[in-house]
Amino acid sequence: MEDKTRSVSVCRFATDRLRVENWSAALGEGRSRAALLVALTTLLTPSVTRHLPEPMRLAEGPNMVEHWVAARSAESEVFSVRD
Repeated sequence: MEDKTRSVSVCRFATDRLRVENWSAALGEGRSRAALLVALTTLLTPSVTRHLPEPMRLAEGPNMVEHWVAARSAESEVFSVRD
């Protein structure tokens, strides 16, 4: 039986404008992890997340983006879409 989990986690593709890949590679490397966390901090503002279900919103407190990333990683495969 084929392990479909492995094939999903290594899936990546690019178009002329976008690159899509599992974020685990970025989370595994020091500089790319830091850059991703900074980008998420900029993106995940209260005005952006207020319409998301409560579990998808940032919790208050220190390391809130780190906790958000850990929660998303624990519940599913997550892909980043970059230009």
